[in-house]
Amino acid sequence: MATIERLTRHEFSEADKVFIDTCVLILLFNPLFDSGERPDSRAEDYSRAIRRLCLARSKVFVSYLVLSEYVNVYLSRAKRLVEVSEHILLTNQKAFRFKAAEHFREAAKEVTIYLGEILNLCSVVSAPPRRSWIENPLLLFKEGKMDFNDQLITQLCMENHYTLITDDSDFRNAELHILTENKRMLG
Repeated sequence: MATIERLTRHEFSEADKVFIDTCVLILLFNPLFDSGERPDSRAEDYSRAIRRLCLARSKVFVSYLVLSEYVNVYLSRAKRLVEVSEHILLTNQKAFRFKAAEHFREAAKEVTIYLGEILNLCSVVSAPPRRSWIENPLLLFKEGKMDFNDQLITQLCMENHYTLITDDSDFRNAELHILTENKRMLG
């Protein structure tokens, strides 16, 4: 069972090793906020906590998987904005790239800038090249207990003794130390 702590109350130190989940990156680096839409109130809580974490010189990590998820979610949201503003239907990312090429290039430039900011904040880690890294999560995935990517993140955090910063309640049953502002997880 997870040890869940309110992110805004955590006292960061140089000894902390934290892993940032995709949903937090989406709250912090979100194309919807640039469009004038009212931002999620949690974004400011996570942003302040990340500033405190940096001031404490804590070690901050993401994985290639999280970066890939972030780019896909970012482009998906940018695609939806284009569909609404241009009154068109883009069936997938490939259609977005070709039928709305100018908008796609603009979104790709934006996400590249945000990725640069993320990479300035975080070190990128990867899973060891062991077959068990895929097989163990597949077993749990087959049972429907947890999203496959979330299981890979859990395994990475457990092996490296990372504290997970997330807003995803799917992690509430993982055997991790979790920092969050998700009210459902905090009880």
